[in-house]
Amino acid sequence: MKTISEQLSEREYSILTATVKDYIRTALPVASKRVNYPQVFAVLEFMSSTVSELIEGGN
Repeated sequence: MKTISEQLSEREYSILTATVKDYIRTALPVASKRVNYPQVFAVLEFMSSTVSELIEGGN
């Protein structure tokens, strides 16, 4: 089974990692203040759908 980095082109992989880092930067400040679970889960859900689209060749 190939890893994600082996399945994606270098450009796609750099977009994916930048996107994930942006979402993490967004989610962590929210999570650190008396965790607002709906916001954190909304960010994570959006992140996972974006990652899926990138891996499947959408976007």
